[in-house]
Amino acid sequence: MNRNRISEFISGIVGAFPKASSRKIEVDYLNQSTSIAELEYRLQKVEMGRFLSF
Repeated sequence: MNRNRISEFISGIVGAFPKASSRKIEVDYLNQSTSIAELEYRLQKVEMGRFLSF
């Protein structure tokens, strides 16, 4: 019973923060590129679905 209360408490904390959309996360990831080559590499990862696949 105590474990359930802790789980509810943690869920409440996590739920209080807005969730970033996967699209926004991808765009932020692409915007961190420091060169055209790196941008192309990151874009390929995103397009092939290898980014955010954890």
